[in-house]
Amino acid sequence: MVSGHGRGHGSHGPDPIKKFVELDAKVDKILTTMGVEHNEAYNKAVRAVLEDEGGLIDMDRLKDAANQEKFVDTMADHYISSAKKILGIKEGGPKKDDPLGVDMLLHAAHGYTRSQLMQQVRTHRNNYDLQHHEGVRNQLLRQTEDRLRTSAASHLKDSHREGLVQYAKAEGFIDHTKIHLPEAVELASMYRRAGAVSPKAHEGRVYYKGQDEHGGHGGGGHH
Repeated sequence: MVSGHGRGHGSHGPDPIKKFVELDAKVDKILTTMGVEHNEAYNKAVRAVLEDEGGLIDMDRLKDAANQEKFVDTMADHYISSAKKILGIKEGGPKKDDPLGVDMLLHAAHGYTRSQLMQQVRTHRNNYDLQHHEGVRNQLLRQTEDRLRTSAASHLKDSHREGLVQYAKAEGFIDHTKIHLPEAVELASMYRRAGAVSPKAHEGRVYYKGQDEHGGHGGGGHH
């Protein structure tokens, strides 16, 4: 089945469909981890720099340039350690006084640099609240997901479309010879996450197989 189909291109290594499924699942874990790390970095900085004597958060402290610097430094420290964890760097990595190395590391793991963070905080000052930070975080996560999903499927070829459709248990209603590779990849990813793929969502597509019970829908999609 799937492993047999991948044999032609994967005899010297793991089955390409299995490899994609494992990498795609790892993307989920990385994105979840990144989302948590973004929030933890913000919370650490807030507690360290903006908490007043009574334990309440005073956003007005971010109007001060020195506090902005401390705030960003605290976040960057957390980002550096989390970036090393995400990238699997056990030892070494750039020193804090190496701005280019730090920015390259942070961009590689988080799609964000210390200088971009500094710009955000300087621009928004006391308005750089949790809601604003989460907006930045969500945008970064979307961009990172696009990159990582592409990377997870980069080893796949058109010849793997059949294996992807089979993995998604969709060969009954999807013609693998008519589906484009990115669509087949998305199909397999959806199946991995949901455990099922709905035929109805694909009715009318050029790759949708005609089935008697679907009448006109299928007829147009098959030829």
